[in-house]
Amino acid sequence: MDHDNPAEKALIGEALCTLPDFDLGPTFDRISPNDFADRRHQTIWGAMGAIQASGKRPTLPALDEHLKTTGATQTAGGPDYLAELLETINQLVGLDESARLVWEAASRRRIAAEARLCAEAAAGEGGSLKAAGGRLRALVDSLEQRETAREPVLDGWSCLVREYEREALPALQTGFSQLDELVQFSPGRLYVVGGRPGSGKTTLTLQIALQALSKYEEAHALFVSCEMGPGELVKKALCTLSGRDFLTPFTAKASAYDKGKALADAGDGWESLLKRLHLTYSRSIDDANNAARRLIAAGFPLRVVVIDYISAMTAPGSAGAMDNRSREVGAVSRLCKSMAQDLGLVVFAPSQLNRSSAGSNPRAPVLSDLRDSGEVEQDADAVLLLYREDMEDPDALADLIVAKNRWGQLGAFKLRPELSKHRFRD
Repeated sequence: MDHDNPAEKALIGEALCTLPDFDLGPTFDRISPNDFADRRHQTIWGAMGAIQASGKRPTLPALDEHLKTTGATQTAGGPDYLAELLETINQLVGLDESARLVWEAASRRRIAAEARLCAEAAAGEGGSLKAAGGRLRALVDSLEQRETAREPVLDGWSCLVREYEREALPALQTGFSQLDELVQFSPGRLYVVGGRPGSGKTTLTLQIALQALSKYEEAHALFVSCEMGPGELVKKALCTLSGRDFLTPFTAKASAYDKGKALADAGDGWESLLKRLHLTYSRSIDDANNAARRLIAAGFPLRVVVIDYISAMTAPGSAGAMDNRSREVGAVSRLCKSMAQDLGLVVFAPSQLNRSSAGSNPRAPVLSDLRDSGEVEQDADAVLLLYREDMEDPDALADLIVAKNRWGQLGAFKLRPELSKHRFRD
């Protein structure tokens, strides 16, 4: 009998979506195919383990090929079921937590099965009560020993080596030299960019993603917007890259010639880069997570995710569950941080500032001006605050304030807006 088991689905999806340098060996050592209740999942996990044992990575294409080669595609649920598994991952619980949930469920099933045999023996319906009780005690002891052996306790030197290896990962270069000097944009970290409406938060974070794609030729970026659709974003991206107006040629009033010429110009200069920029519209952090994991599962080397913007996103299952907006935004920020850590990504999360920070006498923003700021501020590894004192003057310099920097210095520097070209300059 098959079971609708979200933890099993999540574990398979998490394992398929891990980055190439992540060691999956301990997970396959801990969880065996028989730990899954669903027969399809038993087949899939067994195939993934075989791929891992052969020295290859259990990616989605490798799994599909293995199942076809061994004739187990239908036993695994058919060709569409693997894609369905990836679609159902909607909780950022992480690989270790998913494995723990599967292991606990398997342990409960085994104990329940032996307990039923004990009950039948006690009722005189079969078998020796002494033998059944002995098997139950042995099973509980075995499960406890196995679980205890799996709990890692690291010595201080091992912890230091792991930390060194993590810190040795190359930091992302944003293209803004002064910003890169102050802040190390490392994989696994969350960077919040606060600003008032119209200050240029979206422009700045989109520009950072584009400049990263320009520097790292194999990298991919994901931009999730709650305000603009992919069509609007890609035209804005072209303005940023080229310094030209790519909005007017795509309006309804533009001629067919102008539209065709704009498309040809974009293709000649930016087609390769734009193919590595993935865009979607959503107000759900679940959708953002699923999109990132699907890209990784498909083999794209995703490095940067922008969630634009964090204070407008909804948390999983939040309808009616959160008693105030601040708690929901806090849940979203925690999930953004989990996404960064679980997938090894640099995550940027623009955030609105409280309206009170503008007022009749505008001032430079501070950390407490972040809307629903408590948990957002706590989860962020760094907080950047974008401030334009004169919002009416498009040429007035902007301040980028590093208001929190868990791994470096605080500071501020000037940026020159070129908002007609949808970008900033150092």
